[in-house]
Amino acid sequence: MERKLIEGATMAYNLPIGCTIQEFCSPQHIAVHAIKGHMIAASAEASFMPDQSWFINRVVVLPARAPRGTGLGSELVRHLLACIVDADRVAGRATRVVVTPGGYGADPEKQFNFYLKAGFTRSAEPELLEWKGIAA
Repeated sequence: MERKLIEGATMAYNLPIGCTIQEFCSPQHIAVHAIKGHMIAASAEASFMPDQSWFINRVVVLPARAPRGTGLGSELVRHLLACIVDADRVAGRATRVVVTPGGYGADPEKQFNFYLKAGFTRSAEPELLEWKGIAA
């Protein structure tokens, strides 16, 4: 699907698990939410940093609203990365995304493996994983 970044734009996609994905994109911040009913069931966010990389602030699936293990978290990350690539394409810059697995009371090893499955690799900094998208 061809994607177009429009600052402040909201795009929505329906998923077979009964959620709608909504994307909120700007050149400095991306938020992707899974909406079930009228409530956020899962969320992923990233911010553009001064070092010219994106930092994933959080990816969370709320088990009371959406069961884990359905692929919802992975789907959110795919949408988040697609929005980031679009923002960087518009800005004419190379894409680099970093994340520090852990936090929010989750098992850091599970989170580490989650991001490896999503295409992230180990970076030179041991606590970071990185994803490199397009070249400028």
